[in-house]
Amino acid sequence: MKKIILVTLIIIAILCYFYFKDVKALEIEKKYNIVNEANEKIPATLYYRNIDVKVGDKIENVYEIVIFFDKELKMKFNPIVVVPKYKLIGLIEDGERGFVKFGNKVFQLSDDSNKFTLLNNSAFFDDPPIKKINFEEKSITFNSFEGLKKYGKTIVIKNMISNFSANRIKIRVFNFGTDREEFLNSKKLKKRDNEKSTYIYDFGHHKDTLLFLNGNCYFNSQILKKIDSKQIRYKEKTLIVSKYMFKGIRDFRSDKYLYLNNEVGLLFAENQFTGDMYEFDTDQYHIIHKSIALNKLNFKEGPFELKYAKKEYREF
Repeated sequence: MKKIILVTLIIIAILCYFYFKDVKALEIEKKYNIVNEANEKIPATLYYRNIDVKVGDKIENVYEIVIFFDKELKMKFNPIVVVPKYKLIGLIEDGERGFVKFGNKVFQLSDDSNKFTLLNNSAFFDDPPIKKINFEEKSITFNSFEGLKKYGKTIVIKNMISNFSANRIKIRVFNFGTDREEFLNSKKLKKRDNEKSTYIYDFGHHKDTLLFLNGNCYFNSQILKKIDSKQIRYKEKTLIVSKYMFKGIRDFRSDKYLYLNNEVGLLFAENQFTGDMYEFDTDQYHIIHKSIALNKLNFKEGPFELKYAKKEYREF
């Protein structure tokens, strides 16, 4: 009996491997949103993926936006894909059957869903759903079709990053308990207005988002718990640096303390599982980083604060 169960489990494992070996997770797209011409939100969720495509004799990694319309729209053409670089909008082959959803998480089951049919292709459609398309730096517009028509004549995929200032920063990662020390590069996008401050850190393979809104602070859409704040005199200016706690909902290994400033964004982070420390924008804020790492600013301790036998801060 045990042997039969073992063989069955092995067969199931093999089948699962071949079925799920090409599965990839889609990331939620934060750079764009989808609205009508009156700037009213369309019930849909935007994701992005990077696909290896053969262009001539070369393989090119192409960024694509994948849009899943909510069921209330009763869309036959769902999901659709938008390729900004080549100014294309298409219907993904196999539709929603090529994906699995768990809440806001979406997994693409195979590379078959990389294929799509252009929605303005008159050779394929007797009456193409899309007849007008316009690609610009700040927006992508196309005529509405099917259930989208009740929202107006025009659908707009708006680039939320176009109003952001951008610069590249260097981030040092180190650990008091190990010999680890490495440098990362990130594109930092910043947008501040009267109501909120938004910072996006684009590492290429993933993005982190920091948002200050109505007196609260959010990291990757999760509200943070404030531990303490200190006033710091730096370069003839006074900076208020606040210490927050981020608790991973699904994975305690992502628990971390974040040190932030509304006008600057992320300054410092400490992972509570690995002890790794992250110094953001080392060229600008190295003195503050050192003070935080050595606890010279006397921030209040939060839950499960890490203790170190020695703190030998490595200078550059």
